[in-house]
Amino acid sequence: MDERLALHTLSNGTRVILAPNPRCNTAAAVIGFGVGSRYETLDVHGVSHGLEHSCFLGSSQFPNKKAITDWFNRRGAVINASTGHEITMYYAWIVAEELAGAISTLADMTLNPFLRNEDVATEMGAVKEEEVWIRDTAPKYAPYLFQEAMYGTGTPMGRNITGTVDAIGRLTGDMMRAYHDRHYVPSNTAISVAGRFDESAVLDQLTELFGSRPALERDASFEPPAIAQEPVVIVCQRQQLNQEQVVMGFPGCCHTDPRLPTMKVLSYILGGGMGSRLWNAIREERGWAYSIRSMPDSYRDVGELAIAAGLRADKLGEAIEIIVRETLKLKQEGVTEDELTMAQGCLANRTLMSLETPDNVAQRNLFSLIFEGEVSPANERIARIRAVRAEDVRELANAVFTRDGYRFTSVGPNGWTEPLRQLADLLG
Repeated sequence: MDERLALHTLSNGTRVILAPNPRCNTAAAVIGFGVGSRYETLDVHGVSHGLEHSCFLGSSQFPNKKAITDWFNRRGAVINASTGHEITMYYAWIVAEELAGAISTLADMTLNPFLRNEDVATEMGAVKEEEVWIRDTAPKYAPYLFQEAMYGTGTPMGRNITGTVDAIGRLTGDMMRAYHDRHYVPSNTAISVAGRFDESAVLDQLTELFGSRPALERDASFEPPAIAQEPVVIVCQRQQLNQEQVVMGFPGCCHTDPRLPTMKVLSYILGGGMGSRLWNAIREERGWAYSIRSMPDSYRDVGELAIAAGLRADKLGEAIEIIVRETLKLKQEGVTEDELTMAQGCLANRTLMSLETPDNVAQRNLFSLIFEGEVSPANERIARIRAVRAEDVRELANAVFTRDGYRFTSVGPNGWTEPLRQLADLLG
Protein backbone atom coordinates (compact mmCIF):
# COMPACT_ATOMS: atom_id res chain seq x y z
CA MET A 1 0.00 0.00 0.00
CA ASP A 2 1.66 3.21 -1.21
CA GLU A 3 0.23 6.02 0.91
CA ARG A 4 2.16 9.14 1.84
CA LEU A 5 0.86 11.54 4.49
CA ALA A 6 2.59 14.74 5.55
CA LEU A 7 1.21 16.84 8.41
CA HIS A 8 2.26 20.49 8.78
CA THR A 9 1.26 23.30 11.14
CA LEU A 10 1.74 26.84 9.88
CA SER A 11 3.15 29.51 12.19
CA ASN A 12 -0.34 30.87 12.99
CA GLY A 13 -1.79 27.46 13.91
CA THR A 14 -3.41 26.51 10.59
CA ARG A 15 -3.08 22.75 10.10
CA VAL A 16 -2.30 21.15 6.73
CA ILE A 17 -2.40 17.50 5.69
CA LEU A 18 -0.93 16.55 2.31
CA ALA A 19 -1.46 13.15 0.65
CA PRO A 20 0.41 13.20 -2.68
CA ASN A 21 -0.24 10.38 -5.13
CA PRO A 22 1.68 10.64 -8.42
CA ARG A 23 -0.43 7.88 -10.01
CA CYS A 24 -3.51 10.16 -10.11
CA ASN A 25 -4.54 12.49 -12.92
CA THR A 26 -6.54 14.68 -10.56
CA ALA A 27 -6.22 16.39 -7.21
CA ALA A 28 -8.60 17.58 -4.51
CA ALA A 29 -8.40 20.41 -2.00
CA VAL A 30 -10.63 20.82 1.04
CA ILE A 31 -10.72 23.87 3.29
CA GLY A 32 -12.33 23.04 6.61
CA PHE A 33 -13.33 24.95 9.72
CA GLY A 34 -14.15 23.28 13.02
CA VAL A 35 -17.51 24.95 13.43
CA GLY A 36 -21.09 23.98 12.72
CA SER A 37 -24.61 24.28 14.00
CA ARG A 38 -23.86 23.12 17.55
CA TYR A 39 -21.80 26.30 18.09
CA GLU A 40 -24.81 28.52 17.33
CA THR A 41 -27.01 30.30 19.82
CA LEU A 42 -30.73 30.36 19.13
CA ASP A 43 -30.67 33.96 17.87
CA VAL A 44 -28.37 32.95 14.98
CA HIS A 45 -29.82 29.49 14.30
CA GLY A 46 -28.78 28.46 10.78
CA VAL A 47 -25.88 30.92 10.47
CA SER A 48 -23.21 28.21 9.93
CA HIS A 49 -25.09 26.82 6.95
CA GLY A 50 -26.07 30.28 5.72
CA LEU A 51 -22.44 31.42 5.81
CA GLU A 52 -21.38 28.35 3.85
CA HIS A 53 -23.82 29.33 1.09
CA SER A 54 -22.82 32.98 1.21
CA CYS A 55 -19.10 32.37 0.75
CA PHE A 56 -20.00 31.55 -2.86
CA LEU A 57 -21.57 34.99 -3.48
CA GLY A 58 -18.38 36.89 -4.26
CA SER A 59 -15.02 37.71 -2.68
CA SER A 60 -12.07 40.03 -3.13
CA GLN A 61 -10.94 38.33 -6.37
CA PHE A 62 -14.40 37.40 -7.72
CA PRO A 63 -17.14 40.03 -8.09
CA ASN A 64 -20.08 37.63 -7.75
CA LYS A 65 -21.22 34.02 -7.56
CA LYS A 66 -21.17 33.57 -11.33
CA ALA A 67 -17.48 34.49 -11.48
CA ILE A 68 -16.67 31.79 -8.92
CA THR A 69 -18.76 29.05 -10.47
CA ASP A 70 -17.59 29.95 -14.00
CA TRP A 71 -13.97 29.54 -12.95
CA PHE A 72 -14.62 25.99 -11.77
CA ASN A 73 -17.05 25.05 -14.55
CA ARG A 74 -14.61 26.02 -17.32
CA ARG A 75 -12.18 23.52 -15.85
CA GLY A 76 -14.67 20.70 -15.29
CA ALA A 77 -14.16 20.77 -11.55
CA VAL A 78 -16.43 19.26 -8.94
CA ILE A 79 -17.04 22.05 -6.43
CA ASN A 80 -19.26 22.02 -3.37
CA ALA A 81 -19.48 22.72 0.34
CA SER A 82 -21.24 21.24 3.34
CA THR A 83 -22.16 22.12 6.90
CA GLY A 84 -22.49 19.68 9.77
CA HIS A 85 -23.00 20.01 13.49
CA GLU A 86 -19.27 20.45 14.08
CA ILE A 87 -17.60 21.14 10.74
CA THR A 88 -17.97 23.31 7.64
CA MET A 89 -15.95 22.47 4.56
CA TYR A 90 -15.43 23.73 1.02
CA TYR A 91 -13.93 21.43 -1.56
CA ALA A 92 -12.87 21.14 -5.19
CA TRP A 93 -11.84 18.11 -7.22
CA ILE A 94 -10.04 19.07 -10.39
CA VAL A 95 -7.46 17.99 -12.97
CA ALA A 96 -4.04 18.15 -11.38
CA GLU A 97 -2.76 20.96 -13.59
CA GLU A 98 -5.45 23.33 -12.28
CA LEU A 99 -5.01 22.62 -8.57
CA ALA A 100 -3.14 25.83 -7.75
CA GLY A 101 -5.98 27.93 -9.16
CA ALA A 102 -8.58 25.90 -7.27
CA ILE A 103 -6.72 26.40 -3.98
CA SER A 104 -6.42 30.12 -4.63
CA THR A 105 -10.14 30.39 -5.40
CA LEU A 106 -11.21 28.39 -2.35
CA ALA A 107 -8.95 30.50 -0.15
CA ASP A 108 -10.38 33.77 -1.42
CA MET A 109 -13.98 32.54 -1.08
CA THR A 110 -13.55 31.42 2.52
CA LEU A 111 -11.17 34.10 3.85
CA ASN A 112 -12.38 37.19 1.98
CA PRO A 113 -16.12 36.82 1.26
CA PHE A 114 -18.07 40.01 0.56
CA LEU A 115 -21.16 38.95 2.57
CA ARG A 116 -23.16 41.90 1.23
CA ASN A 117 -26.54 42.14 2.95
CA GLU A 118 -28.48 42.37 -0.32
CA ASP A 119 -26.75 39.28 -1.78
CA VAL A 120 -27.24 37.32 1.42
CA ALA A 121 -30.96 38.19 1.54
CA THR A 122 -31.45 36.72 -1.95
CA GLU A 123 -29.44 33.59 -1.17
CA MET A 124 -31.36 33.01 2.04
CA GLY A 125 -34.49 32.79 -0.08
CA ALA A 126 -32.98 29.73 -1.73
CA VAL A 127 -31.96 28.34 1.66
CA LYS A 128 -35.54 28.74 2.89
CA GLU A 129 -36.69 26.63 -0.05
CA GLU A 130 -34.06 24.03 0.85
CA GLU A 131 -35.53 23.87 4.35
CA VAL A 132 -39.09 23.59 3.01
CA TRP A 133 -37.99 20.82 0.65
CA ILE A 134 -36.45 18.88 3.54
CA ARG A 135 -39.60 19.17 5.66
CA ASP A 136 -41.77 18.18 2.71
CA THR A 137 -39.64 15.10 1.99
CA ALA A 138 -40.27 12.37 4.54
CA PRO A 139 -36.91 10.52 4.13
CA LYS A 140 -35.15 13.86 4.72
CA TYR A 141 -37.36 15.03 7.58
CA ALA A 142 -37.24 11.83 9.66
CA PRO A 143 -33.49 12.28 10.38
CA TYR A 144 -34.28 15.81 11.61
CA LEU A 145 -36.65 14.34 14.15
CA PHE A 146 -34.09 11.71 15.12
CA GLN A 147 -31.52 14.41 16.00
CA GLU A 148 -34.14 16.03 18.22
CA ALA A 149 -34.98 12.72 19.88
CA MET A 150 -31.32 11.84 20.39
CA TYR A 151 -29.91 15.15 21.60
CA GLY A 152 -32.82 17.06 23.06
CA THR A 153 -35.49 19.47 21.83
CA GLY A 154 -34.15 23.00 21.64
CA THR A 155 -30.47 22.17 22.08
CA PRO A 156 -28.02 23.04 19.26
CA MET A 157 -27.39 19.35 18.56
CA GLY A 158 -31.11 18.67 18.60
CA ARG A 159 -31.93 21.50 16.19
CA ASN A 160 -31.72 21.11 12.43
CA ILE A 161 -28.60 22.42 10.70
CA THR A 162 -30.28 24.61 8.07
CA GLY A 163 -32.42 26.59 10.53
CA THR A 164 -36.15 27.16 10.49
CA VAL A 165 -37.67 29.31 7.75
CA ASP A 166 -38.13 32.17 10.23
CA ALA A 167 -34.57 31.86 11.55
CA ILE A 168 -33.12 31.82 8.04
CA GLY A 169 -35.10 34.94 7.19
CA ARG A 170 -33.47 36.81 10.06
CA LEU A 171 -29.90 36.12 8.93
CA THR A 172 -27.94 39.04 7.48
CA GLY A 173 -24.52 39.54 5.98
CA ASP A 174 -23.47 41.50 9.05
CA MET A 175 -24.41 38.58 11.32
CA MET A 176 -22.44 36.22 9.11
CA ARG A 177 -19.41 38.53 9.13
CA ALA A 178 -19.33 38.50 12.94
CA TYR A 179 -19.67 34.71 12.98
CA HIS A 180 -16.99 34.34 10.29
CA ASP A 181 -14.55 36.53 12.19
CA ARG A 182 -15.10 34.56 15.39
CA HIS A 183 -14.83 31.03 13.96
CA TYR A 184 -12.93 31.09 10.65
CA VAL A 185 -9.64 31.71 12.46
CA PRO A 186 -6.28 29.94 11.92
CA SER A 187 -6.47 27.76 15.02
CA ASN A 188 -9.83 26.45 13.74
CA THR A 189 -8.72 25.97 10.13
CA ALA A 190 -7.54 22.74 8.49
CA ILE A 191 -6.58 22.18 4.86
CA SER A 192 -6.37 18.81 3.14
CA VAL A 193 -4.92 18.18 -0.31
CA ALA A 194 -4.74 14.79 -2.04
CA GLY A 195 -3.88 13.49 -5.49
CA ARG A 196 -1.17 14.48 -7.95
CA PHE A 197 0.66 17.66 -6.98
CA ASP A 198 4.07 19.05 -6.11
CA GLU A 199 4.20 18.85 -2.34
CA SER A 200 6.61 21.73 -1.73
CA ALA A 201 4.83 24.04 -4.18
CA VAL A 202 1.44 23.40 -2.58
CA LEU A 203 2.79 23.91 0.92
CA ASP A 204 4.39 27.19 -0.17
CA GLN A 205 1.10 28.34 -1.68
CA LEU A 206 -0.89 27.42 1.41
CA THR A 207 1.64 29.19 3.63
CA GLU A 208 1.31 32.34 1.54
CA LEU A 209 -2.51 32.25 1.43
CA PHE A 210 -3.29 31.07 4.96
CA GLY A 211 -0.14 31.51 7.04
CA SER A 212 -0.09 35.30 7.20
CA ARG A 213 -3.38 35.65 9.10
CA PRO A 214 -3.17 36.68 12.77
CA ALA A 215 -2.95 33.72 15.13
CA LEU A 216 -6.33 34.16 16.79
CA GLU A 217 -7.79 31.54 19.12
CA ARG A 218 -11.06 29.87 18.24
CA ASP A 219 -14.30 30.21 20.19
CA ALA A 220 -14.75 26.58 21.20
CA SER A 221 -17.74 26.98 23.50
CA PHE A 222 -20.98 25.12 22.84
CA GLU A 223 -24.05 24.00 24.74
CA PRO A 224 -23.93 20.29 25.58
CA PRO A 225 -26.72 18.01 24.34
CA ALA A 226 -29.56 16.98 26.64
CA ILE A 227 -29.57 13.19 26.32
CA ALA A 228 -32.64 11.71 27.97
CA GLN A 229 -32.26 8.71 30.26
CA GLU A 230 -35.47 7.12 29.01
CA PRO A 231 -37.00 6.04 25.69
CA VAL A 232 -37.91 8.89 23.33
CA VAL A 233 -40.51 8.60 20.56
CA ILE A 234 -41.36 11.41 18.11
CA VAL A 235 -43.95 10.77 15.40
CA CYS A 236 -45.04 13.12 12.62
CA GLN A 237 -48.31 11.88 11.15
CA ARG A 238 -48.87 12.52 7.45
CA GLN A 239 -51.88 10.53 6.38
CA GLN A 240 -51.37 11.22 2.67
CA LEU A 241 -48.18 9.14 2.63
CA ASN A 242 -48.16 5.46 1.75
CA GLN A 243 -44.97 4.51 3.56
CA GLU A 244 -43.57 5.05 7.04
CA GLN A 245 -40.12 6.68 7.01
CA VAL A 246 -38.37 5.58 10.18
CA VAL A 247 -35.12 6.52 11.87
CA MET A 248 -34.49 4.82 15.18
CA GLY A 249 -31.36 4.19 17.15
CA PHE A 250 -29.26 4.49 20.27
CA PRO A 251 -26.41 6.61 21.69
CA GLY A 252 -23.07 5.44 20.32
CA CYS A 253 -19.36 6.34 20.31
CA CYS A 254 -17.70 9.75 20.05
CA HIS A 255 -14.79 10.47 17.68
CA THR A 256 -12.08 9.47 20.14
CA ASP A 257 -13.80 6.43 21.67
CA PRO A 258 -11.47 3.41 21.23
CA ARG A 259 -14.58 1.28 20.61
CA LEU A 260 -15.35 3.10 17.35
CA PRO A 261 -13.87 0.33 15.12
CA THR A 262 -16.06 -2.15 17.00
CA MET A 263 -19.07 0.09 16.41
CA LYS A 264 -18.39 0.04 12.66
CA VAL A 265 -18.25 -3.76 12.69
CA LEU A 266 -21.41 -3.99 14.79
CA SER A 267 -23.28 -1.62 12.47
CA TYR A 268 -22.20 -3.52 9.38
CA ILE A 269 -23.42 -6.84 10.76
CA LEU A 270 -26.72 -5.34 11.91
CA GLY A 271 -27.61 -3.31 8.83
CA GLY A 272 -24.56 -2.44 6.75
CA GLY A 273 -25.84 -3.66 3.42
CA MET A 274 -27.14 -6.64 1.48
CA GLY A 275 -26.82 -9.76 3.61
CA SER A 276 -26.95 -7.92 6.93
CA ARG A 277 -29.33 -9.11 9.61
CA LEU A 278 -31.89 -6.34 9.13
CA TRP A 279 -31.70 -6.55 5.33
CA ASN A 280 -32.47 -10.26 5.49
CA ALA A 281 -35.18 -10.05 8.17
CA ILE A 282 -37.12 -7.04 6.83
CA ARG A 283 -36.51 -6.97 3.08
CA GLU A 284 -35.48 -10.41 1.89
CA GLU A 285 -37.68 -12.60 4.11
CA ARG A 286 -40.76 -10.35 4.33
CA GLY A 287 -40.55 -7.72 1.59
CA TRP A 288 -41.60 -4.91 3.95
CA ALA A 289 -38.97 -2.40 2.82
CA TYR A 290 -36.97 -1.44 -0.24
CA SER A 291 -34.11 -0.06 1.81
CA ILE A 292 -33.02 -0.57 5.41
CA ARG A 293 -29.60 0.24 6.83
CA SER A 294 -27.75 1.10 10.01
CA MET A 295 -25.25 3.96 10.23
CA PRO A 296 -22.86 4.93 13.03
CA ASP A 297 -22.08 8.62 13.43
CA SER A 298 -19.77 10.33 15.88
CA TYR A 299 -19.08 13.81 17.23
CA ARG A 300 -16.60 15.34 19.67
CA ASP A 301 -18.34 14.14 22.82
CA VAL A 302 -21.29 11.99 21.71
CA GLY A 303 -22.28 9.56 18.98
CA GLU A 304 -25.14 7.48 17.68
CA LEU A 305 -26.06 4.29 15.88
CA ALA A 306 -29.07 4.97 13.68
CA ILE A 307 -31.28 2.56 11.74
CA ALA A 308 -33.18 4.06 8.79
CA ALA A 309 -35.89 2.42 6.68
CA GLY A 310 -38.86 3.15 4.51
CA LEU A 311 -41.35 0.59 5.84
CA ARG A 312 -44.67 -0.75 4.66
CA ALA A 313 -47.10 1.31 6.74
CA ASP A 314 -49.42 -1.51 7.81
CA LYS A 315 -46.46 -3.55 9.07
CA LEU A 316 -44.82 -0.79 11.11
CA GLY A 317 -45.32 -2.28 14.56
CA GLU A 318 -44.26 -5.78 13.52
CA ALA A 319 -41.21 -4.46 11.66
CA ILE A 320 -39.99 -2.38 14.58
CA GLU A 321 -40.43 -5.32 16.94
CA ILE A 322 -38.27 -7.43 14.61
CA ILE A 323 -35.60 -4.72 14.55
CA VAL A 324 -35.60 -4.48 18.34
CA ARG A 325 -35.41 -8.27 18.67
CA GLU A 326 -32.43 -8.33 16.30
CA THR A 327 -30.59 -5.90 18.58
CA LEU A 328 -31.57 -8.08 21.53
CA LYS A 329 -30.10 -11.14 19.79
CA LEU A 330 -26.81 -9.29 19.35
CA LYS A 331 -26.79 -8.65 23.09
CA GLN A 332 -27.66 -12.20 24.07
CA GLU A 333 -25.97 -14.30 21.39
CA GLY A 334 -23.32 -12.07 19.86
CA VAL A 335 -22.10 -12.59 16.29
CA THR A 336 -20.72 -15.57 14.41
CA GLU A 337 -17.14 -15.78 13.24
CA ASP A 338 -18.38 -15.78 9.66
CA GLU A 339 -20.27 -12.53 10.23
CA LEU A 340 -17.23 -11.02 11.89
CA THR A 341 -14.76 -11.92 9.15
CA MET A 342 -17.20 -10.77 6.45
CA ALA A 343 -17.66 -7.39 8.13
CA GLN A 344 -13.94 -6.96 8.65
CA GLY A 345 -13.16 -7.89 5.06
CA CYS A 346 -15.75 -5.50 3.69
CA LEU A 347 -14.69 -2.56 5.87
CA ALA A 348 -10.99 -3.16 5.22
CA ASN A 349 -11.37 -3.38 1.46
CA ARG A 350 -13.64 -0.34 1.30
CA THR A 351 -10.93 1.56 3.15
CA LEU A 352 -8.48 0.54 0.43
CA MET A 353 -10.95 1.38 -2.35
CA SER A 354 -11.48 4.86 -0.90
CA LEU A 355 -7.81 5.63 -1.57
CA GLU A 356 -8.46 5.51 -5.33
CA THR A 357 -10.17 8.92 -5.51
CA PRO A 358 -8.45 12.09 -4.24
CA ASP A 359 -11.71 13.74 -3.16
CA ASN A 360 -12.48 10.86 -0.77
CA VAL A 361 -8.94 10.89 0.58
CA ALA A 362 -8.89 14.66 1.09
CA GLN A 363 -12.23 14.76 2.88
CA ARG A 364 -11.48 11.80 5.15
CA ASN A 365 -8.10 13.23 6.09
CA LEU A 366 -9.69 16.59 6.89
CA PHE A 367 -12.24 15.01 9.22
CA SER A 368 -9.51 13.12 11.05
CA LEU A 369 -7.32 16.18 11.38
CA ILE A 370 -10.10 18.36 12.80
CA PHE A 371 -11.61 15.83 15.17
CA GLU A 372 -8.65 13.66 16.15
CA GLY A 373 -5.74 16.04 15.67
CA GLU A 374 -3.93 13.48 13.51
CA VAL A 375 -4.44 11.36 10.42
CA SER A 376 -3.94 7.61 10.63
CA PRO A 377 -2.69 5.78 7.54
CA ALA A 378 -5.09 3.31 5.97
CA ASN A 379 -3.10 0.30 7.16
CA GLU A 380 -3.50 1.43 10.79
CA ARG A 381 -7.24 1.93 10.37
CA ILE A 382 -7.53 -1.50 8.79
CA ALA A 383 -5.51 -3.06 11.61
CA ARG A 384 -7.94 -1.62 14.16
CA ILE A 385 -10.85 -3.17 12.27
CA ARG A 386 -9.05 -6.53 12.01
CA ALA A 387 -8.36 -6.46 15.76
CA VAL A 388 -12.07 -6.46 16.70
CA ARG A 389 -13.14 -9.71 18.34
CA ALA A 390 -16.57 -11.30 18.51
CA GLU A 391 -16.68 -10.71 22.26
CA ASP A 392 -15.94 -7.01 21.68
CA VAL A 393 -18.99 -6.74 19.45
CA ARG A 394 -21.25 -8.45 21.97
CA GLU A 395 -19.93 -6.31 24.82
CA LEU A 396 -20.60 -3.13 22.85
CA ALA A 397 -24.08 -4.35 21.85
CA ASN A 398 -24.92 -4.73 25.53
CA ALA A 399 -23.66 -1.22 26.25
CA VAL A 400 -25.51 0.40 23.35
CA PHE A 401 -28.82 -1.43 22.92
CA THR A 402 -30.54 -0.43 26.14
CA ARG A 403 -34.10 0.46 27.04
CA ASP A 404 -33.21 3.98 28.17
CA GLY A 405 -31.15 4.61 25.03
CA TYR A 406 -34.01 3.71 22.66
CA ARG A 407 -34.94 6.51 20.21
CA PHE A 408 -37.68 6.21 17.60
CA THR A 409 -38.84 8.77 15.03
CA SER A 410 -41.07 8.42 11.99
CA VAL A 411 -42.90 10.36 9.32
CA GLY A 412 -45.89 8.63 7.76
CA PRO A 413 -49.56 7.71 7.97
CA ASN A 414 -49.40 6.05 11.41
CA GLY A 415 -49.81 8.47 14.29
CA TRP A 416 -49.54 6.14 17.25
CA THR A 417 -46.63 6.38 19.65
CA GLU A 418 -47.22 4.36 22.82
CA PRO A 419 -46.96 0.88 21.22
CA LEU A 420 -43.61 1.93 19.74
CA ARG A 421 -42.42 3.24 23.09
CA GLN A 422 -43.39 -0.02 24.78
CA LEU A 423 -41.11 -1.98 22.42
CA ALA A 424 -38.16 -0.49 24.29
CA ASP A 425 -39.13 -2.67 27.27
CA LEU A 426 -37.94 -5.71 25.30
CA LEU A 427 -34.37 -4.46 25.81
CA GLY A 428 -34.67 -4.77 29.59
